[in-house]
Amino acid sequence: MGIEEAKYKLQRTLTAMEGSREVTAAVESYQHLQEMTENIHEAIDEYLLIHFITGGCRLCQKLGGP
Repeated sequence: MGIEEAKYKLQRTLTAMEGSREVTAAVESYQHLQEMTENIHEAIDEYLLIHFITGGCRLCQKLGGP
């Protein structure tokens, strides 16, 4: 099998998979993980700021504030 034939078969396979339950589930999982990752990055950014911007609440004091 040549490269062009392999590309053609791969393209046909991907087209046939479009809209299947498995692909839809994978897309939803990926989007959910992206959203969770973004939330975690935001939480980490806030945590890292605690060391530069001091606060007076109990949580800030516990995490290294004044």
